[in-house]
Amino acid sequence: MKNFLLVIVAVVIALFVQNFVLHKETLNTAKMETTYERVMRTGVLRCGYVIDPPHVVKDPNTGNLSGVIVDTMNEAGKLLQIKVDWSEEVGWGNTVEALRSGRIDAICTDYWMEPLEGRYVGYTMPLYYGALFPYVRANDARFDNGVAAANDPSVTVSTTDGEVTNFIVQMDFPKAKVLSMPNMTDAGQNLLNVSTGKADIAFEDATTGIRFDKNNPGKVKRLDPDHPLLVFPATIALPQGDLALKTMLDSALTQLVNSGFVNKMLDKYGVPPNVSFRVSHPFAAPERIQ
Repeated sequence: MKNFLLVIVAVVIALFVQNFVLHKETLNTAKMETTYERVMRTGVLRCGYVIDPPHVVKDPNTGNLSGVIVDTMNEAGKLLQIKVDWSEEVGWGNTVEALRSGRIDAICTDYWMEPLEGRYVGYTMPLYYGALFPYVRANDARFDNGVAAANDPSVTVSTTDGEVTNFIVQMDFPKAKVLSMPNMTDAGQNLLNVSTGKADIAFEDATTGIRFDKNNPGKVKRLDPDHPLLVFPATIALPQGDLALKTMLDSALTQLVNSGFVNKMLDKYGVPPNVSFRVSHPFAAPERIQ
């Protein structure tokens, strides 16, 4: 009788362990679904986006999105036969968190490829290249001999939380004071801070500078306009390590770059070639194909 009870107990324990292991394996399988696998299963790519005219523009009345990146990603979705869902507006300061949390599948904005964030996110191929320039007040001559003069305790730099400019200031202008705007602040605010004297210098892309100058003519100037401080590849940001997702998106984006679609969108939204640099074709077609 005693042996029989021991057998029963052993069987119960074995069944319990087996069910626990199977349940754990099921949970692990569910957790291990990659972003690529989820996109393929649902047929939907959930895009997070940062409002950044003219790349991503939001109509204040309708909420509809347009712009270079919006049109490009919608076209990529057609090529891949998936739906691009513009799921969540984010700011530069929480793009990485939004990706890593799984709320979105990609940051569908002109996301500049830079090393510090490259530790946490992946990138597609470049769609074009963005140029970063220093901007100062139009009547401020302190920086006429070079932007290196900004590395001084008497100089205040206006930046936005989470933007690449924060890292640039830390690396290249550590002596300067920083006036940091909250995440999701319009980039033009940094130039406004310069123009009103709250800050002395800001580092912005040329499209932001052109947009600001249109509404505030003659208030700020771009230092050395023919020589950007830095140039960054403009990409779509992805979860780090999801090579399958990158390969899929790159297959569509490569076609859109090589066909001239992306350049047409840059032209459509008024982005000059000396502001966002076009990608050169990695091939040379003969003048005449036999």
